[in-house]
Amino acid sequence: MKKQIISFSILLMAVMTANAKFILVNNNAGAIEKFQTAQTAYDSCEIGDTIYLAPSPTNYGNILIKKRIVLLGVGLKDKSGKVLTIFSKLNGFIVDTSGNSVKTSGTIISGLRIEGWGGGGGRNNIQNVKNIYVFNNYFNEGLTISDGNSFVFDNIINGQNNTYLGNNVTFHNNVITCRILNGTNCNVSNNIFLGASPISGFNGSAFTNNIFYSSSGAETSLVNSYANNVQGTADLPTGNLSNQDMTTIFAESAVGTITDANLISLSYALKAGSPALTYGVDGTEVGVYGNVNPWPKGVVYTRSPGALPVVTSIRVQNQTVAPGATLKFNLKAKSLK
Repeated sequence: MKKQIISFSILLMAVMTANAKFILVNNNAGAIEKFQTAQTAYDSCEIGDTIYLAPSPTNYGNILIKKRIVLLGVGLKDKSGKVLTIFSKLNGFIVDTSGNSVKTSGTIISGLRIEGWGGGGGRNNIQNVKNIYVFNNYFNEGLTISDGNSFVFDNIINGQNNTYLGNNVTFHNNVITCRILNGTNCNVSNNIFLGASPISGFNGSAFTNNIFYSSSGAETSLVNSYANNVQGTADLPTGNLSNQDMTTIFAESAVGTITDANLISLSYALKAGSPALTYGVDGTEVGVYGNVNPWPKGVVYTRSPGALPVVTSIRVQNQTVAPGATLKFNLKAKSLK
């Protein structure tokens, strides 16, 4: 499969229009912003608008997306790699164009802690739409892609519920504790699978440069390819590195202990001298620090979005503005470069 390089800044330019709005959603105590839930902000937005969920101890609820937007949160760590104390929390989402002709393709979902399901019979479901970009999120439940041609990368996907991939999904540089199922012609690369037998029901898909902490569950009877993966047991075919002691692979001994705190705080860096440092295709690194969308060394959820700064706070000074008058606000932002 052809490698696809995804630039955050290019994605934003592709989905935003000249008249696109930046909508701040803030449900913190004392907040004066107009919108306090993700859905009410979405209901007022137009194609190409950006919705930013301010860090808050309170969940912003579910959101049903039927038009192309950028949905952003603060992420989970700061520039230094320190875990934040307050996140941008969403209960769940559904992206769906069924019965609606408005274009949704190109929607971006990034920087969120997603704590539950999206409602409506699916767990954070992407259905009847292609080319959705989901990255730099923490999922406390699974993810379902019912259609295809979407991009899922740089996420932590936790929980007891399975994640379902559709057709032609690019699934790169994620840390996963649950199982991923039912993908066709998918590109699955540079992920870290922490659970036992985490893959099932795939066909025509390519698995490369992944780390399987224990067994893979690989169905070698189906038409999949498995190359340059590292695993703790031995159920992958020849061309993979099997029966590896994971204490010689990862620098952090707690990688195999699955807790919410560990998943967020660990860097998943490879140990000095680890065979996984050069075992990938073309001698590249296996795991989340390889490939075209690598995690930054030692820092999680702060991948620099090109030359774009990251907005840290917006405070509107005058909520009511007469026609032709000036909207005054204070904006704080920082570069992650």
